[in-house]
Amino acid sequence: MVALGFLISIPVSLVTHWAYVCWIVVPLVDSVIDTRKGRTAQQGSED
Repeated sequence: MVALGFLISIPVSLVTHWAYVCWIVVPLVDSVIDTRKGRTAQQGSED
């Protein structure tokens, strides 16, 4: 996921000074997605 944050931050850095936000947002979004996938898998196994 670090690589994705890096790949996104490069083009962002060419346009704005907010590229460092990618290093914060990408891992957070990944954590949220993983959490939701985990909950969905647990709910699916309970049925």
